Amino acid sequence: MFLGAFCRVISAGWACAMNTNATQNLVVHHSPGRTVAFVIIAVGWAMAQGLRLAFHSPGQWLGVLDALGVLLVAILGYVSLMVTIQSVSGVPVLQTSDDGISVSNPWGALFVRWSDIAGFSPGKFRWLRILLKDGAQPVGLSWARILSMSVWVRNTLAVQMYTTVSRPEDVARALTEIQARYRGGGGGRDDP
Repeated sequence: MFLGAFCRVISAGWACAMNTNATQNLVVHHSPGRTVAFVIIAVGWAMAQGLRLAFHSPGQWLGVLDALGVLLVAILGYVSLMVTIQSVSGVPVLQTSDDGISVSNPWGALFVRWSDIAGFSPGKFRWLRILLKDGAQPVGLSWARILSMSVWVRNTLAVQMYTTVSRPEDVARALTEIQARYRGGGGGRDDP
């Protein structure tokens, strides 16, 4: 109960991380409060799992679920570290340009051209979905593409927003407006 209230206070304490720059391109940064809350929760959960595994009965072998728990702890630790580094370095999670959208997530950087995007929608649990046209692929490392693609929705790039803005709907709406501007001839190099 205390941790939930603490996280709400921290995440509400700092300003929104979404802004537009002079060229009307959208830039979404990690919010310091949301990043701190995420790292505290992830590290706390990882420590609890680690302590549980460290103090198991000496005669028992770790089971499959324990092995999966160790893997999940390692993944959360890596994601926490990368999100912290990106936040401190000022690397934006999402940034638009005349050519498309750059996404920097813990797995690597990706780029999606405006002509490859079919639409945007908010996902569950503070995710943004970038819906791609059939056959379109983001540009980036194969590993980053595989780990960034949505498991649940076909041809969709999933972008985490839990350390950025409180409402991914706002980002989806802003991106839809920017994409309409590029499709309407207001800019961009790949207008249809």
